[in-house]
Amino acid sequence: MKMLSRLLPLLCAALMLFAAGCSTSSSSVAPPPDGVNPVVARFFLEVRNGDPDGAVPLPVSGIRVPIDPTSPVLSEGDIAGVRVARTEHEGLQMIFQLAGGRLGAINAFAQLTTTHQGYRLVMSLNGVPVATTTIKSSISNGVLVVYPEGMDEKQVLAAANGINYVSGEIQRQLASR
Repeated sequence: MKMLSRLLPLLCAALMLFAAGCSTSSSSVAPPPDGVNPVVARFFLEVRNGDPDGAVPLPVSGIRVPIDPTSPVLSEGDIAGVRVARTEHEGLQMIFQLAGGRLGAINAFAQLTTTHQGYRLVMSLNGVPVATTTIKSSISNGVLVVYPEGMDEKQVLAAANGINYVSGEIQRQLASR
């Protein structure tokens, strides 16, 4: 018991130094460039036999896809970047490139899309669902395309810039480890 009482102050000091070190590393996040607002993009898998009435509707179509909002299948750390393109018939699309090759998000997402064909994915931006897409085949190239609802071109471009900032900072932090 006496030994524990002697070690306790040392353990507390070590934990405080560790905590101080952790807060220092988070302060190395670069502030966003002027005009860029950070945006967190996350993707959620449809919960089969879930209650669609409890799901948040998409802004234009009103589609309700039941998801577990605590379990994203892709989050901001899994995204290497996003670009925006316009198609003739579907309109604006956001083209996501996933991070990590064989052992990263690309491989995990390929496995998920192989085993969950027919399920829908819901994309949220800062917690608000704005797009859904049905998994029709395995996506093994790390590229995911979605069509956001209720957003004009300026809003989609601003969201893409915000996503690229957040995901870029996370990838930079991971690379520096």
